[in-house]
Formats: sequence, structure tokens, C-alpha cells
Amino acid sequence: MQAIHMAAGAMQMDAGEAYICAGVESMSRIPMTGFNPMPHPGLYERYPAAYMGMGETAENVAEKYDLSREQQDAFAAESQRKAAKAQNAGRFTDEIVAIGSVTMDGCIRAQSTAEALSELKPAFSETGTVTAGTSSPLTDGATAVLVTTEDFAEKNNLEPLARIKSFAVAGCNPEIMGIGPVGSSK
Repeated sequence: MQAIHMAAGAMQMDAGEAYICAGVESMSRIPMTGFNPMPHPGLYERYPAAYMGMGETAENVAEKYDLSREQQDAFAAESQRKAAKAQNAGRFTDEIVAIGSVTMDGCIRAQSTAEALSELKPAFSETGTVTAGTSSPLTDGATAVLVTTEDFAEKNNLEPLARIKSFAVAGCNPEIMGIGPVGSSK
């Protein structure tokens, strides 16, 4: 078994030695508005941007940061190329657990080119720049990782994969939520 463990002293609050951190998203099983299609009326009235769809927020990010359609198409094509190369080299094999006949990520578009992507129509706004080719596909997925103290990993013969040296919390306005990982990764 493998684990990610905390650096010495990182868990000073004696909250525990081992944690399973997990997440799941199932876009095929819920309506596009989520489990509760009715927004909170007060919040919706005060801040409707909290209920924007991801496509609309992607258009907002592109506009705010002056990301051209050409830049987005080129980035998407290169991203797909890298993903296909990693998949072909078996780099994802240990990260994917087969479920039935699904043994690999089926959404990598290995044949994508910036030229082909430029032919797609905007998906979220008639005058927009975000297309189906530069958007995430609607998929289901889940992940889990065991995070432990260094002592726990050693006592249980767990092979460390990484060390958490620090953490932070970051946020952004919901109308540009796609930019959120930038702050959190810094």
C-alpha cells in the first residue's frame, strides 16, 4: 500500500494519524443544475453569479484575462497531445482503477489539433470563445488518497508517494471560478 504523509510537525493538533481524503463527481446522474435545481432565493437575488454554469464562468475568465480563441485552441490541442502521450506511455495506469470494462480515461482526444478545434462553434455564448473542444467533458469520476503522519506510514509499511510540506486555502469570485486553482497552487 502507498500513502502520502505529512511532514514532521505538520499535524500538531493531534487530530489523528491517518485520513482518507476523497471526492466524487457524477455528471451523468444529476441534472445540470445539481441535486437541488432551486437556488437559495435570497442568495440568488443578492448574488446570481453564485449560480452561473461552468461554461459561462469560462467565458468570463477568457474575457477578463484576454484569452483569445486561438490561444485556447492551441492550449487545448497541446494539453490533449500531452495527455495522449502520457496515457500511451502507461503513466496513468497506476492511477486508474478499472470499473467493469472501463480501464482508461476515455475522454482524451488524441487527434485534436488547433486547426480542427478552430472549426467548432462557441458552446456557451454566440459571441464567445469557449467550445466543446476547450471544455471539460461531462463525465463521472472519483479519487481517494490516504494521508498519514510519517510515523504511521513507517509503522504500517506504507510507501510514501509525496510529502505535504504546507497547505493554504484560496478562493475567488464564483463568476470566474475557473481561475481558482491559480491561487490555491501558489
